[in-house]
Amino acid sequence: MTAQSTDNETVVTVRQVIHVPREKVFDAFVIPDIRRQWWAAGPGNRCTFCEIDARPGGAYRINMMSQGNEVMMTGGFTEYSRPDKLVFTWNAGDVLDSVVTILFNAIDAGTTEVVLTHERLPNAESREQHSGGWKACLESLRQLQEDGVGDAQKHFQLIVRADSVVGKVYRALTTKEGLMGWWTSTCDVGTREGDILEFHFGKTWKKFRIEKLDPNREVRWLCIGQQIDASHGLKKNDEWVGTSVVFHLSDHPKGGARLHMQHIGFTPQFECYDICEQGWHHFLGRSLKRYVETGTGLPFDGDTMQSCKDVEGKCS
Repeated sequence: MTAQSTDNETVVTVRQVIHVPREKVFDAFVIPDIRRQWWAAGPGNRCTFCEIDARPGGAYRINMMSQGNEVMMTGGFTEYSRPDKLVFTWNAGDVLDSVVTILFNAIDAGTTEVVLTHERLPNAESREQHSGGWKACLESLRQLQEDGVGDAQKHFQLIVRADSVVGKVYRALTTKEGLMGWWTSTCDVGTREGDILEFHFGKTWKKFRIEKLDPNREVRWLCIGQQIDASHGLKKNDEWVGTSVVFHLSDHPKGGARLHMQHIGFTPQFECYDICEQGWHHFLGRSLKRYVETGTGLPFDGDTMQSCKDVEGKCS
């Protein structure tokens, strides 16, 4: 990837080569569920809200959490020509009525050069900030589309191998009986796409919307609410909001079921990372594994937050 500043201090151009067809690259800019996965201008940043009316004349609003501050970006599409070109206005902070033009050039059937030009920035300092931000975002997009990893932030991931069938793992993730069996018995659980899931762990609670249910293959949740018990001493009690939890299911090559969980946007920069990391290791690596293998898990009962790291090798 290259970035170049023109003689005009209010313009920046960034180029990125991505080894996928340009239709796929274009869609990554305009489909909210995909945009959330790569929209991060540097480590620790994450997309907390993404709404895109993907059509000529449509508008968008995207929020990013950066260094503890939430920045909102808004604008509208002035040119929308899939898969060749996107032009949209850009407003964020003190940057008003700037314009972003993106060309999607097909190098060959499976390779795309993205040429992004951001014009009408207020000054040289803003140009440099946006240059760095766009470079980080496009590199994150490249990683998502070439490697299948949700973003460049090194979000939390865990692989669990269970001596069970994939269908049983899927039911553990998508039914009230299953979720109560390995996560927490205090929950309110929907079972269809668009339904809400709410889980309580004492004074801590988490709320998700079911974004995708692909039987025996994928389950995707979007966190839309969170409250962490103040007794943990954390200053930020809703860091999960805007992150996505994705469960990929498949047969394990060594037998049994393979669960690959990605918590997209959840990174070591989060204040709650250590305690939540231990929670995921326990509840997925130990409790869910035991639940689908034996029928009895280790759900939350006030004293089950010990780490599963000591048995992680057995889980993968």
